[in-house]
Amino acid sequence: MSKKLIDSTLFAIVLAGGIYCLMPPLAMSFYELYHLLKIEFIYTIYTAIKFISAYFMLWEWRGVTSIAIGISGGLIMYWHQVKASAI
Repeated sequence: MSKKLIDSTLFAIVLAGGIYCLMPPLAMSFYELYHLLKIEFIYTIYTAIKFISAYFMLWEWRGVTSIAIGISGGLIMYWHQVKASAI
């Protein structure tokens, strides 16, 4: 297997796992960042991520969606690497 395929496969696995498991911790990170920096835009991002993660964690298609996003991200990364090496 080529290094490009291995890299994009690992990226797909990490992306899918991150979306599946790390949405609530990501929201809490933005919440803590808001309290450190006192920038209102960060609080808006926190609110949006918290809303999305609350509904995403209860959604029955969460696993399928995470895998689909991971595969899509991996394919985009592989395509970009192949295109960049062709130039």
